[in-house]
Amino acid sequence: MNATGVWGDLLGTLRSERTTYHHLSTLLMQEQDALRRMASDLLLDITEKKKMVLSDLRDLDARRLVLFETLLGSQLIQTPLDWLPQLTKAQAPWGGQASAEFRDVLKVARLVADQGRQNAELTHRGLSIVREALRLIHGGGNQEPIYEGSGEIRLPSVTSSLSVHG
Repeated sequence: MNATGVWGDLLGTLRSERTTYHHLSTLLMQEQDALRRMASDLLLDITEKKKMVLSDLRDLDARRLVLFETLLGSQLIQTPLDWLPQLTKAQAPWGGQASAEFRDVLKVARLVADQGRQNAELTHRGLSIVREALRLIHGGGNQEPIYEGSGEIRLPSVTSSLSVHG
């Protein structure tokens, strides 16, 4: 493949990567809504979809790296941002186009990372609520446990004029 073909392949890969990140962003918005509603069945469905999208992103990332190295050489690059100066200096018009596309990919990737952090916070908050409820049900907070290990309910003695036995 000639250099023009490789640049074209890189531009197509970057566009695919950006589109795939947008898809992941949409799934993360759906996940956030499902986390707020504690819709476990929907969360399972979204998780399966995210697995496929993340697999696609890994493949696109690997393809992009091969194309970067083919076009720009195999330098020691520490972060994705390190590729930007190389792309900007590369052969016109390809370098400028690839640099702009890659900046778009990085922008969407940052958005996705922020969404992922927000969803992780919602997940941890939900887990804390459930753990606290279980702790209280099983006798935390200096109270007698409401449920025993057998699953039978044991209510603490409460003086009441109401008969709960009928």
